[in-house]
Amino acid sequence: MIKKKIICYKLKHPDLKLLAKKLNSFQHLELSEINSLEDIQKENSASLAGIFVYVDEAISQLELENLFKIHRGISKNIILKYKNFDLLMLCYRYQSTSVFEKQLQENYLERVLIQIDLLGREESADLPIRQVVELFSSPVKIKKDQDLYGRLAAYFKQFEAVKSFCLISVGSDYVSRLGGQINYDWDTIKFPRMEKDFIGKIHQVTHDGQNLVLCPLFKGNQGQLWMALEITDDKKDFILNHLLFKYLENVHIYRMNKEKEHNLQALATTDDVTGLYNQRKLSQDLMAAVEYHEKNHKNFSIMFIDVDHFKNVNDSFGHVIGSQLLIDIGEVLTQLLRSSDDIYRYGGDEFVVIMPSVKIDTVHEIATRILKKIKSKKFDIGEGKEYQLSVSIGIAEYPTDATDAKKIIQFADEMMYKSKESGRGKVFHINEV
Repeated sequence: MIKKKIICYKLKHPDLKLLAKKLNSFQHLELSEINSLEDIQKENSASLAGIFVYVDEAISQLELENLFKIHRGISKNIILKYKNFDLLMLCYRYQSTSVFEKQLQENYLERVLIQIDLLGREESADLPIRQVVELFSSPVKIKKDQDLYGRLAAYFKQFEAVKSFCLISVGSDYVSRLGGQINYDWDTIKFPRMEKDFIGKIHQVTHDGQNLVLCPLFKGNQGQLWMALEITDDKKDFILNHLLFKYLENVHIYRMNKEKEHNLQALATTDDVTGLYNQRKLSQDLMAAVEYHEKNHKNFSIMFIDVDHFKNVNDSFGHVIGSQLLIDIGEVLTQLLRSSDDIYRYGGDEFVVIMPSVKIDTVHEIATRILKKIKSKKFDIGEGKEYQLSVSIGIAEYPTDATDAKKIIQFADEMMYKSKESGRGKVFHINEV
């Protein structure tokens, strides 16, 4: 691989460090520090890709003009320490590639380096430079497939050789298409195995006499994302070039980091036995519920559920069976409650439900339904044995019973204990006293 030089002339340490860092992404470019115009002039123009110059009071207007005159056609990039009209006009007159004020700016520098890299390649001669630079220097902070599709569609639109393009989401039990007019039966296509470093891999698929190019883009917890194109074969490497894959690699890294961040947040707010929300998440959501319902003058309700005599289960069958029964109870609650109702394992054998925008009478009916369902259910405890449980439920309504997060959960807890004191296996609210 023949590398081309990026010459630095009198750059300060922070700018030099930033430029060196950015050049790590460009395999065809290398950094070279030169300390005199004479040495720059001795360089072979064919080996140069660009020049970066720091201009302060030590560099005269004549010296800068001489710099512009050597190696014509090579990208010249100027960092001006001071605003100087004469120097700015000189940059304009000689059409410098870029002018930075005081220091290099990271985002703008990346655009400049992409353009330098593209213009320095023979195979890039026919590329729509402006559009390509716009794509490759656009933000990689892409969370949604729709956003990535929009960016790539705008890029591929520049090439007549691209007949059609779409994104394909592949899950364990589904395949779906986003955009494009490629009329394949995606369920019949066997997607290749994603390798460890899959960005930049190109797979050819032939279906019904049509040639399709598949490129893997992302592999996460929810499945895979692929790019599919119908493309003229002789233009394939030209359009699917190294900069495109570098951009896609950066998008992939961003999305992976976001998914890890989301997973860590989920771990912090999820009960590790039942998979329901935990007490920490309950505290956050209760405060948010109070704030929202107070602002909008609405009611919400709390259901506090305790499994009756659950200690007997752990003592008789062990904690493994006990944990499985808690999971089964969580599933019953999930089946009977609305999708808008949030379920939490409060601790031990206790569960809490936040039910937004609903009054206590409705909550009482739902709680009674849960009570009957759990009482009638025969829980599997292994070896062909079954076990029956009951629960005690206390309910509370905001703002009728309490006006802050701490008091509303305490009130529902008290109602649950009233249920236990009155014989267990009941739904209880203060108005029933």
